[in-house]
Amino acid sequence: MPLLQCQQLNVRIAGQSVCEQLDLSIEPGQCWALLGRNGVGKTTLLHSLAGLRPIHAGNILLQGRSLATWPKRERARALGVLFQERSSAFPSRVLETALIGRHPHLGPWQAESSADLAIARRALSAMELSDLETRLSDTLSGGEQQRLALAAVLTQDPALLLLDEPVNHLDLHHQIQVLTLLQASAGAGKAVVMSLHDVNLATRFCSHVLLLHGGGDYECGDASTILNSATLTRAYGHPIRQISHDGQRSFLPL
Repeated sequence: MPLLQCQQLNVRIAGQSVCEQLDLSIEPGQCWALLGRNGVGKTTLLHSLAGLRPIHAGNILLQGRSLATWPKRERARALGVLFQERSSAFPSRVLETALIGRHPHLGPWQAESSADLAIARRALSAMELSDLETRLSDTLSGGEQQRLALAAVLTQDPALLLLDEPVNHLDLHHQIQVLTLLQASAGAGKAVVMSLHDVNLATRFCSHVLLLHGGGDYECGDASTILNSATLTRAYGHPIRQISHDGQRSFLPL
């Protein structure tokens, strides 16, 4: 069963169409890149797929059930979201912030168990934040805060990850580290959908692509098919050349 399905989905924002009649099936093991120029609606579409904003037509199924019928806590156990913008009026310690990801798995007033702590600490270790457990989150750098937000989503342990610019604020080392981990998560039976700005990172790490052209038009499918000079030139409104080296493809703006 697909983890997420879109059936004839129409999404719009401020009178502009993001996608029209989108048919999409996201399967376990797949890692999807959501690509397109600034303002085309990538964040809007991700929020719609998460059930956080209304759609205009069509249907979204999460594990075969209409997304609208899922109770919020149950949905949060199946689907995790990383937001592009985050703020907190009450900064917490790094470990406490990661443990927020366990809340959908706990009952009212139930405290985190030693197993929950172990899950959070594994996520912090994967994000190279183990040494910062007791630091207040608002004292972290932008890149460290991004990795902490990712650690919280990993601690949530959903089957489907919807991530809005997960490598934002990250240096080259941590970009590769995070994308390698997300690719491995998909390989372990989860599914990942993430908006990216770097086409070459999408080419390297993603098995599938949803490319938004604007005006509701889109292309989706295997990355090896969708990503080429013609489709990318059209999507970004700038000439792009494909180059190959040692069997690896990359794209160069002209």
